[in-house]
Formats: sequence, C-alpha cells, structure tokens
Amino acid sequence: MEKNLIDVCLGRIKADLVVKCKSMLNVFSGEILDDISIAVKGDKIAYVGKNAETMMGTGTEVLKISDGTAVPGLIDAHTHMDMLCTPTEQAKHMLIHGTTTIFAEPDELTSVMGFEGFKTFVKETEKLPLKVYVTIPLAVPQDPKLSSVKPLPISAYKEALTWSNIIGLGETVAWTLMLDKDSHYIEKFKLAIEKGKLIEGHTAGARNAKLAACVCAGISSCHEAINPEQALERLRLGIFLMIREGSVRRDLTAILPDLVQRGIDLSNAALVSDWVDPLDLKELGYMDYIIDKAVEYGLDPVKAIQMVTINPARHFRMDQLIGSIAPGRYADITVLKSLNRPK
Repeated sequence: MEKNLIDVCLGRIKADLVVKCKSMLNVFSGEILDDISIAVKGDKIAYVGKNAETMMGTGTEVLKISDGTAVPGLIDAHTHMDMLCTPTEQAKHMLIHGTTTIFAEPDELTSVMGFEGFKTFVKETEKLPLKVYVTIPLAVPQDPKLSSVKPLPISAYKEALTWSNIIGLGETVAWTLMLDKDSHYIEKFKLAIEKGKLIEGHTAGARNAKLAACVCAGISSCHEAINPEQALERLRLGIFLMIREGSVRRDLTAILPDLVQRGIDLSNAALVSDWVDPLDLKELGYMDYIIDKAVEYGLDPVKAIQMVTINPARHFRMDQLIGSIAPGRYADITVLKSLNRPK
C-alpha cells in the first residue's frame, strides 16, 4: 500500500511534482487525452486527471509540456547490453531516446566470466538511471558440442532467481536439448517454475508439435520469428511474440505489413531490439526509431506504442509498476513530438 500516494490524491499532503500535459496517451484505452495533470510523489504517480490543484503546494514543482504527447517510458523487452560497450555507456543514449526500462540478458559476459560476470553485470545495471531487469542466461554455452565454455552450476540459478531484479531464465537457444529432457535444462526449468519466474524463448526452427512442446515446457516468449507465418503460429499458441528490429536482424519489414493487413491482434506482442550496435544507437536512435519504422510499415501509432509499453509490462507481470501513466506506477514519462513520427 502506497500511503503517501493515497494522501496526495485526497489532498492531505502535497505532490512533489505536477506534470501538466497538453496531450497524453492512455495505453489502456488507446485514447489521446487533452489537458491532463500528473501528480507525482517520490518516484511514483499518485493521480492522473483534469484537476490536480488541491494536490499542489508551495513546494510542488510544476512542469508544463505544451509541445508533443506524453507517453509511458518506452520498454525494450529483449536485448543484450554486454556487447562492444558497457551498460553504463549504452544507458546514456537509451534514456535520451525515451527508453526507461530494459529487459536484458548478459550472455556474452556470463560466457567469459561465469557467474561472477553475471553478478558484475547485475551490479552495474543497478546503478543506472533507467531500470534494468535481467534474465540469467541458459545459453551458456549455446551448445556443449560446439563450445568449451562451462555451463553455470545449478547453485547459480538457485541464488540468482531469488533476486528481485532477476525476472527469469534467459532465451532457450538449444530448445532441442530441452525437448530431449536434458538434465541441465529440465532442472533449471523446474526451478524457475517453482520460483514463479518466466522462461524466455528462442525457438528458431521450431514448428507444429515441437513448438507446442516448447510451450508445454514453460517457454513464454520468442523473438525468432522471421516471417508472418512463424509470427502467427507463435501468437496462436499463446507465445508472447517479440518482433525484432535491431542490429542483429531487422524483421519488421518481413512480418509487420502482413499482420497489419490481416488485422491481427498484437496485444500479446512487442517490438524489441535484441541488440543495438553503438553506432546504430547513436545515429538511428533506439526504441523511438523502432516505433517509427513500425508506423512506416502501416501499424497504428497507438498500437506501436502499446507494443513497447503496456504489452511487455503485462508479459513480465509488472504492469502495476511500469508500462503506463497511471496511479501507483513509476513516474516514467517520455514526450514524443509526434505519434506519427516518434522521436
């Protein structure tokens, strides 16, 4: 219970900050609302509505947004922040482009340094000005037959899955081993399920009965669809579809126009980067660039923004904290100059 937020709503104490927006996107209803005030206490939102005057005092800071539309802080639901440069350097540019939450998997650092590398990554990301939630890699190594890297011991998973900022197991690259009931995979899957954590997918090449078997095992998402048919198959099986547009692969153009034309419901889907090269991050942008490309390919701007805000928040069971501008949520607010060409 957020007692301070309750008191702000009822005028018992004053807000620290009131943001007055000429225009705001409500991701729950899909509406663009005019002349909205957002009352903030500490790092969370107490009130969103037309009149916050009773919540303002002499010590309340007032921020007026007269140009652009306020939207929730953008979310990248699947990326890697441990390649080519440090998370700290990446975060500076990610935040500039309106992204306030990252779901990251440090498989490179973990492959090289083991559990100590994983802990180093987690420790660094805890200090960043944006929120980073982490999955502990399963893909270390991706395939024991092709690598001399030692897999993390089960003790590492038992420890990490108790940390509040570890949201589950990382992408299941060697899903065929899991279907063969490889003991390393089965033990980790059971542990994650017992802890109430998610298991992220990487089901490249899986289809029909094998893809269904992956879902039965507990895999919750996949970012490896590269055409409309693969995307639809995952959506129909209840897999959270992550459409990738980053420096590893750019799949929007192959997938999105067809889904839009068919009128497919994308409420169980997100736009993700998978990884962004530092030069791309500097020259093109980040999640704002991905939204822009999605709109260019025919997706409604509101739906595009929902795919990088409330949709991933719901997938990760964190929609009471992130993904929207609403009471009780973190005051993560991004301003876009235009919803049609987000920047």
